[in-house]
Amino acid sequence: MVGKSTHSLEHARAAQREGADYIGFGPIFATPTKPDYAPIGLEDIRCVHAEVICRFSCIGGINVDNLQSVIDAGAKRVVMVSALLKAHNIVDYARCATDMLA
Repeated sequence: MVGKSTHSLEHARAAQREGADYIGFGPIFATPTKPDYAPIGLEDIRCVHAEVICRFSCIGGINVDNLQSVIDAGAKRVVMVSALLKAHNIVDYARCATDMLA
């Protein structure tokens, strides 16, 4: 399996051409785990779904407070790191996020 981190629609297209099996697309929002990268926002999520065949997950600053906006922008998969690590109850937090994605 080859995964590739991408930070724009063009990066996602290039990762697919290079044979990536899956792509991380982001950071969608500002996040302490990627302090050197500017947030790319929600605009290109639908375009990535339309143009990129391999699996991809939106990543970067996603939490239950902004998850619905990411879903509304077309995301099918997301990655949460900081939000889960900061959650009072990781299991309940993950279940809430999973329910929103269902």
